[in-house]
This record gives sequence, C-alpha cells and structure tokens, in this order.
Amino acid sequence: MNLNKEFKTLIEPVIKGSPILIGIVVVAIFVARRVATYSNPVYQTDASMMIDNRDFGISNFYLFNEEGGPKKSLSSIFLTEVELLKTRSIKEKTFRKLDFDVRYYRVGKIRKSQLYNDSPFKVEYKVFEESAFGKEYMLEYIGKDTFAYLISEKERPAITFNKDFTNEKLTFKIKKNEVYWKEKADNIQIGDKFAFKLLSMDDLIGTVNSENLFIKPIDKEITIIKVYVKDEIPEKAALFCNTFINTYIEEARSLKSNENSNTLNFVNAEIERVERRLKDAEGNLALYKQSEKLVNMNQETDATLKELTALDLRLVDFEIQEVELNAVLDFLMTESNISDFSPNFKTISDKVFEDAFIKLKGFELQREDLLQNYTQTSSEVQNVQQKISDLRAFSVQTIEKKLSNITGQRKQIEGSIETINAKLRKFPDKQRKIAGLEREVNLAAQTYTFLTQKKMEL
Repeated sequence: MNLNKEFKTLIEPVIKGSPILIGIVVVAIFVARRVATYSNPVYQTDASMMIDNRDFGISNFYLFNEEGGPKKSLSSIFLTEVELLKTRSIKEKTFRKLDFDVRYYRVGKIRKSQLYNDSPFKVEYKVFEESAFGKEYMLEYIGKDTFAYLISEKERPAITFNKDFTNEKLTFKIKKNEVYWKEKADNIQIGDKFAFKLLSMDDLIGTVNSENLFIKPIDKEITIIKVYVKDEIPEKAALFCNTFINTYIEEARSLKSNENSNTLNFVNAEIERVERRLKDAEGNLALYKQSEKLVNMNQETDATLKELTALDLRLVDFEIQEVELNAVLDFLMTESNISDFSPNFKTISDKVFEDAFIKLKGFELQREDLLQNYTQTSSEVQNVQQKISDLRAFSVQTIEKKLSNITGQRKQIEGSIETINAKLRKFPDKQRKIAGLEREVNLAAQTYTFLTQKKMEL
C-alpha cells in the first residue's frame, strides 16, 4: 500500500511530465547553440614586462662590496610606474602608432562581425566636422569592384575604388585590399553588406577601459607587470598589447634621458675644464722640479692635502646639486605639468623632497584622469588640485631651504680651505712650492676621476 501511494505521489508525476522536461532541455540546448553561433567571440592576449629600478651607479659595478654598507634596495616607485601605464597619454601615443581609427564590419542578417585585415577595402578620409566621428557608414557590394553607399533607402550612390566621395562633414575614398581580393575573393558576393566607423582619438581612448585592458603588478617586491588585452580581433589585441608596452618603454627611456641631460652637460663641461687644469698642473710641477733640480721630497703635508682634496670635491658636488636644484625650482615656478618632468634624485640626495615629488606626480596623473570624467570646478578635481598646490609649495620651500643650506656649507668649506692654505704658506719656499704644485695635480686628478664616475652613472 505504501509503495503504491509513494509511486503515485512521486514517480508518476515525473513520468507524466518527462516529455515537457525533455522538450525544455532540447530547447535550451538549441538556444545555447544559436547564441554560441551568433555571438562574436572575444580573444585575450597578455604580456609581461619587468621594471628594472636598480641603481646603476659606480658601486654596482664592483665584484665585491668595496665601499662597505648594505647594497641599495629596489626603488619604491614601482607602483607609480604601474599607475603611469593607466594614464591617457600612454594610450594616446599607442593609438597614434596604430591604424585603429577606422573599424570595419561585415553586416549580416542576424549579427555584425568586426573585420581588420580581412576587409575587402580600406578607407582614407578627411573630416570637416567632429560629428562625422562615431557614425557607421554602410556599403553594399553591387559587383565589378563597385559598392553602393547606403545613405537612405532611396539615396544609394555608387562608389568605386580610389574615387573620392564628399559631403559637408567629410570626404573619403575606399582603396582595394589587394591581399583580400587575391586570396579571399570568393568570400564576397553581390548583395553583401559592409560598414565602417571613423573613431576620433577620444573615441579610441574610450574603447580601452577596465573591461578590455587590465594592468596588474605581480607583487610589490617582484617588479613585473602583467598586461591583458581583449578584443574581437586577435590580431588587434596582440598589436595593441605589444605597441602599448613598447610605447611605455620608449617613454621611460626618453624620460630617463631627459632627467640627466642638464646634469650631464654640466659634468661634461667640468670634465673638460678639469682636464685642462690637470695638464697645466702636471706641466708646472715637472717644470719646477727640473728648474730647481729636485728629484724627490718627503712631504709632511699628506693629511693636509687629502683634507683639501676632500673639501674641493665637496665644493664640486655642491655645484652639481645647485644646478639641478635651480632647474627644478625654475620648473616648479612655471606651474607646468609635472608629469613631463622628473629631477635627478640621486644628485639632489634629499629623501623628503623625493617622496614629495613622487606624490606630486601621482596627484598630477590622478587629476588628468579625473578631468576625463569631471569638470575643472568639480569637488573631486578641486580636492586633488589643492593637494597639488600644497605639495608644490612644500617642494619649493624644501628646495629654497636646501639651496640656503648649501650656500652656508660652501662658505664654511671655503673658509676651511683658506685656513689650510694659510698653514701651507708657513712651509719653506721650495717645500711650499712643491706642496702647492703636487696639491694641484692631486686635486685635479681626483676631481677628474670623481666627475668621470658621475658621468658613467648618468
């Protein structure tokens, strides 16, 4: 009795409803296959890039740590480089190297699929009004290398290859894709419809967002960036990904070169001056020894000469710092966009200023991104602008204070040099003369070596 009752209440409804369930499953499978057939596939490509922020100064070329102390760690600005990759300027410079400003489509009865190199034609155009961008232009193949431009149901002017079509908004012409017509001519039939869309730079940048461009650092300590790009055309995804990374590398190289150019020019001029000074000093020393018939003299002023040399080298270092600091101060006072400028932090050697400058650059980049979505007077932009103004003022005060400190230290060093020179004047004439000449030779030689090392670092 219980089995019959359970069979009637549980099993029998399932058996009676099985045709409906089977029908639902069949319909679902059919719909899924149709969706898969008529949906445009999306392809993804990725690439990796290592940011090498090691310090390539002289000490890094030693086999052993001759100078003592710990080796320098990787730069802390790696995450700033990641944010720089997301900025508009890198995307814009990438698109300027690519031919993505025209999108081609094959238009079917059910779906529209994007084309790239397999389009039967390429478009050359000149726009007179901005409203011409972002609009699709329909073409229908009517045979004999001729297309009908579908302006409306009644207006269908014929367009042939290499013939200009002009209206009040733009002029364009279609050029024959020889590769397509040679290899895939059977793929196009009379009545096939195509379309193309013209994209402005703003349109192109708008097509790249968090849905199809993903930039991710692997780890803070492992300075490797992964870049993922999605597109309906696999070739376009790969082209954009590679060009995007190459553009960033070119910009980074250019930035690093510009950072050191002013300091390098100063160092090169100093090397030429010190080299002439060294030759003159060596000549004067040799001439004096020859005239006085002196072969060798024990010098009792080694410590004094070393001290003088160290003081002179510090003066040269202060001069280099002053050149770089004045260049940064002049740039900050112009209120120019700081994202296109970066000082030589090694020359300035001020960690507080370095951190403030990096934060300032980050806020500048953040403001540029915000201006893509907000107005200049919006609270979001004004908040970031206030931070930029405060950091600029702080940076200017820091530089002015450092310049003031350098001036005071230079006066102290110059006073110390004068005191040591006064001691040298008390030596006997010949010994004093030899000491002075040798001092000039040693000072010029060590200054030359110091500046050459600086040049290698830069």
